Amino acid sequence: MEIETIEIQINSYVNATKNNLLKIGGLLKQVRDNELYKGLGFNTLSDYLDSGRFEFSRRHAFNLIKINDEFGAIPVQSLHSIGIAKLIEIAYVSDREIQEDLLANAPNMNILEVKNEVKKEKDKKLFSDIERRFQREKPEVEVEGDSRLEKCKRQAQSILNDLEALKLPLNNMKERIKKWFLFSKEFDDDSDIDTQRACVNLKLGEVKNL
Repeated sequence: MEIETIEIQINSYVNATKNNLLKIGGLLKQVRDNELYKGLGFNTLSDYLDSGRFEFSRRHAFNLIKINDEFGAIPVQSLHSIGIAKLIEIAYVSDREIQEDLLANAPNMNILEVKNEVKKEKDKKLFSDIERRFQREKPEVEVEGDSRLEKCKRQAQSILNDLEALKLPLNNMKERIKKWFLFSKEFDDDSDIDTQRACVNLKLGEVKNL
């Protein structure tokens, strides 16, 4: 058998597989939306998917459902040129306009390029969320019933969480940390604050070295 003939058959099977996976996502969506799993004695969709009834993981099932949630109205044939792996990545982009642009360009992109673009958009959203949180962390603002020491400790933990999520240095994070260190000087005799200062410095050093 010639290679050209073999490749035609392979592509035919690949397209059939894509089509079947998209259909599975639609069926699983019906199970979820109508809570059909409860009729089999399962309390949640996760319990149903973890029961071993199908030869794919719960995570894969949820990804297929997500594809159907986002792109179920698009004709299946239009999605064949994109591929399941790329569809999964694009499905988790929250900005609809960016999602549509990625769908349009995905046929000419490899999976790594799609992942990089999706990561950029997720990072933008993360940075925006962190900036909003930063605006709510002004040290001079007091929470009723909350001491300044408790507020300082809470801010330190929030900074550590965001540094862990970001994995890269940002100017606004540096400014936020600088303000927190100034705030923390009010509590130089508190051992917890000393520990948090050390943790913030350590985590910031890790981020700068990436």
